[in-house]
Amino acid sequence: MTSTFRRATMDDIAKLLKNSTENGKVDEDVIADSDEIRVMECDGEPIMVIGCVRYDRDDLLDMLGVWGIFSRDIKKHTKEAVMFCNDLIFSRVGTKFVVLIDESVPMFRRFVEFFGFKRTKVVEEKFGKMYYVYVKEN
Repeated sequence: MTSTFRRATMDDIAKLLKNSTENGKVDEDVIADSDEIRVMECDGEPIMVIGCVRYDRDDLLDMLGVWGIFSRDIKKHTKEAVMFCNDLIFSRVGTKFVVLIDESVPMFRRFVEFFGFKRTKVVEEKFGKMYYVYVKEN
């Protein structure tokens, strides 16, 4: 199995949505506002797309909203996915990260908790689903 990491394209996102853990809906505004979008491929197939949206702040911390689309096959590539997310995104110093998590999928909650995200009391509704806001500061 060969893993590669590169800038993502809209074709990667479209291809991944056909075999996604989500319900196939994606917030196109968030994708358009993203400063970075990366794809992790295994044997030429997209397994995960991660994007970051930078928010302006007045303090010393950068704030990034992080979003992702994950293949149903992600469990077969857990080690590579963890390394990809940690090396590319979550190890950045001086950054506050914000993610929305659908807690009806326990894997998503475990994923962000593994990286040190903490659940807030904030809940947002998107596409008819409730998402909890998790944050992490480095």
